Amino acid sequence: MVDLARPDASEEAVIALFEELEGAGLPDVVVVNTPASASATLDRQASVLVEAAHDLGYSIRVAWMLGPDDASAALSGESELCRLADRKVAVVNERFGDAKRFAWNKHAARQSWAANGGMESALPALTDRAMTAVQDHPGRYSALAAPGSPISTITRKYVGEWVRAAHEGPVALLFGEDGEE
Repeated sequence: MVDLARPDASEEAVIALFEELEGAGLPDVVVVNTPASASATLDRQASVLVEAAHDLGYSIRVAWMLGPDDASAALSGESELCRLADRKVAVVNERFGDAKRFAWNKHAARQSWAANGGMESALPALTDRAMTAVQDHPGRYSALAAPGSPISTITRKYVGEWVRAAHEGPVALLFGEDGEE
């Protein structure tokens, strides 16, 4: 595991990430799930990170999760990694409420995002009960939606609907219809 929330040591964090990748035998797809605090690290090293990723045969794809507030919209426009990404999707996280009420809808960053090739999608909300079940059973959501998973049958159905919606929305935009570009 590589800690990317290290703006004070951004070069070292990115080197550690790429050494981990190369040590893993360069898998076909690498997903880096970062906390918002990692953007300072990644943005500071964005140009060298993108160039190194391209040298290894990877494309940079960013799913920028949007909350309802102005901050997540504004930060999307400030992110150098987003600007340099080969493909990017702004994802309205409906867990935080009605997408129509998000600051993103009226924010100047939205127009910049689109002008720079960015796409948009929404991630539907899971009910509190389903979210609790998922949190109580770490792992892939798709595995939790499968028969035989440790969650209740009805919760599996709701999680399965969520997985389908995620794949038809943001995942399809990020990776293409079949998961490939």
